[in-house]
Amino acid sequence: MNFPNAVLPYISPLPLSYAEHLLYLLKQKYPEENEQALLALLLQRVQEKRDSVFRYIHPFALNREKRRVPSFVKLSTEWLKRALYEHTPEQIPEAERRVPHSTYTYWVKSGYIHHERFGRPDPHSAAAVLILRMLVDVPGWRLFPPSIQEQEKDRYCLVQLSPKATPTLCRLSELGHLPPSALVWSPWAGEAAWSEGWELIGRGQYYLGSIRFARVKWVDDLAWWDITLKDLQAWDARGASCYLHHPGNEEAQVQALARCILHRLSVSRLGDFSMKKG
Repeated sequence: MNFPNAVLPYISPLPLSYAEHLLYLLKQKYPEENEQALLALLLQRVQEKRDSVFRYIHPFALNREKRRVPSFVKLSTEWLKRALYEHTPEQIPEAERRVPHSTYTYWVKSGYIHHERFGRPDPHSAAAVLILRMLVDVPGWRLFPPSIQEQEKDRYCLVQLSPKATPTLCRLSELGHLPPSALVWSPWAGEAAWSEGWELIGRGQYYLGSIRFARVKWVDDLAWWDITLKDLQAWDARGASCYLHHPGNEEAQVQALARCILHRLSVSRLGDFSMKKG
């Protein structure tokens, strides 16, 4: 089956070829199931592993640029190789669990793992590979698809250009072409955790995803949303009604209200915590 475009944001951070590869393996494992049932099963499993992988990798990803932090608590090549070994399903034999240096180098050269710089994997790519390793659970099955395209690094999100507009798909690289006040969200918490301009929805045990307004501007080295009080009133009149006329503090107050309104808007777009706890 052709992978439906509508589900692309929901497989993030997996590249499309990883999701297609997993769907193919599920067909081999459950040949009696129809394609829609297999797709639903895939999305469920990706969501489960995505949540646990994010919680696991997040502190190491935050440490990756800290100079005075020991290397063993930073996201690095060696950390990822060890994590892949430790998170391989127990039924996989020892020979398939190990990741020799030559194998890892081949994966990087083939585009399966992306690095921010030498020795430091991109956290989104590291999370995707870790999810894949946890889901390929039959001995002898190929871990990666035959190939991956360079443009698959560009993840998908959902966008609403205005409060009454229908949500549409958008690549992250295209956010700069959207109206500044467009609403953008993704079920992948890593967007907000490791990138500027996003608001992380959730803490601790439960994460629902990331949400933002499309455009940011830099004020005193801080990423502020390029949005006005009028924009906020259009998105959430009740939330924006908390604005107080306070000369000299207008811009900061708009940013504080924008953050609050993003949390309010996330409920109808990313769900609520009862879904996770249930």
